[in-house]
Amino acid sequence: MAIIKPYYGFNTKGKLYYNPGARAWGILKLKKDIINTFPKLTKRREKCGYKMVYPHNYDEFLSKIQKIVDQRGNIPILLFFEDESS
Repeated sequence: MAIIKPYYGFNTKGKLYYNPGARAWGILKLKKDIINTFPKLTKRREKCGYKMVYPHNYDEFLSKIQKIVDQRGNIPILLFFEDESS
């Protein structure tokens, strides 16, 4: 699977939505600034997926980042889940 590259960097906040069928907060809606950054996402006939990686510890995280840097790979998107209950 090829990585879709953005046109420019961004910093945004969004919300997860509850999916009653899955009984979980499992719907992630992308904001317009992200859609505009990745125009391929607006094309109905294009199939897009995602790959999410969560290293088990800091050493594994740093190892993955170092590998990306060494290979001049694609810059990953950092996604943080925030507790908004309070």
